[in-house]
Amino acid sequence: MSAATDLGTRLAELGIRTLRAGGVDLDGLWRCKQLTAAKAGGDTLSQCNYVFGIDLQDQVYDPVSSYTGWETGWPDIRMRVDPDTVRALPWEAGVATAICDYVDWDGAPVHLCPRGMLRRITEETTAAGFTPDVAMELEFFVFEGRPEPRNSPMAVAASPMFAGNHGYHPHRGMDLMERWSRQLQEYGIPVEGALTEWGASQFEINIDHGDPLRVADDIVMTKHALKALAARDGLTVSFMARPCATGPGSSGHVHVSLWGKDDERNTFFDADRPDNASDDLLRFAAGLVRDLPETALVALPFVNSYRRVGDYLSSPTRINVGVENRTTGLRLITHDDRSARLELRVPGADVNPYLILASTLASGLAGIRDGLDPAPVLRGDGYADTAAPPLPRSLEQAIVAFDASKRARLVLGDEFVAHYLHTRRWELAKWQEAVTDWEIDRYLEMT
Repeated sequence: MSAATDLGTRLAELGIRTLRAGGVDLDGLWRCKQLTAAKAGGDTLSQCNYVFGIDLQDQVYDPVSSYTGWETGWPDIRMRVDPDTVRALPWEAGVATAICDYVDWDGAPVHLCPRGMLRRITEETTAAGFTPDVAMELEFFVFEGRPEPRNSPMAVAASPMFAGNHGYHPHRGMDLMERWSRQLQEYGIPVEGALTEWGASQFEINIDHGDPLRVADDIVMTKHALKALAARDGLTVSFMARPCATGPGSSGHVHVSLWGKDDERNTFFDADRPDNASDDLLRFAAGLVRDLPETALVALPFVNSYRRVGDYLSSPTRINVGVENRTTGLRLITHDDRSARLELRVPGADVNPYLILASTLASGLAGIRDGLDPAPVLRGDGYADTAAPPLPRSLEQAIVAFDASKRARLVLGDEFVAHYLHTRRWELAKWQEAVTDWEIDRYLEMT
């Protein structure tokens, strides 16, 4: 049975008349189009490849890349709908969503497709004898109203739904989280729970762990769904890394373990070793310690991403390893053989889930393959560990490190690195052209 037949059958089973289908771009945005069920289930679908030639505000990169742009004529690429990602929207009768892979017309994966990259690296991990099991934390802020751009006559200043810090609070917004979580579960997102986080009107939602591709799909669609649900309630959900200078940022921490391909053994757990940490776990961590100073651009993709990278901001500043240590870049959680895992604490909630999971698996697997010396385990304050390699503290620093990195090209591929650098340099240029509110407040009158 063909994928198109599978899709048509799936849509018919769900009683779907309209499908919103699309792929995910380099910024992690789901770029979809709306189709009738008949169209979606019967014909080859396509999108203009400008999805890889525009930024998150739909501005065309200038100069455009060699892959897409005016000189190439903005051709179409195929959207191959994954029938397993079809989900009926509980709040819109007869409507479903689906995630696509971007492929060339001969069926070959588009080298810039984040989902395709994660699939490839997951397959490499499996070929190496491991079954990866991953999860991602997802933190976000909820604001009153629907903010418009600051220069719009409709501009509304975003204000938190409630003031003050209320971590693990039993009342603040929990009724809203219960309702949204229930709607997400009806949508097919395997929500495990939710909690209030440190910041004012900040929350965390927990999605079940599992196969990397499924988890990344769930994270993308959770973001989409929460924004849609918030809009229906006259609210705004933001996954911006740090929306307020006086508060904390929102994380997108990655959790990963590797299991034996043909058994149920967690290869990251060894009861005979200190801290129950196996050689595979420590070498996986060593791969990340080696690569992350150069590949942090994937984990921290935007100007604002670096606003949460600061000492004692609950976000690491160095790539070091600790057991149950939330001050280090890598936290080892090794209480028992079922839950033993590594937590990468560098990414924010603004990260592209496909790219961060792909780069994490690739770097960690390389650490095992290369037989790196096990990563040293820090006892104490990770922020004060001056022996550990630091993270870049700005988008500009990260671009320089990524451009000079041989490791980035080995992990992600030459073509991807060249295009991704192009997009991040554009992002930096947009920031450098901006005149900020801080500058107006500070200099307008006094200079």
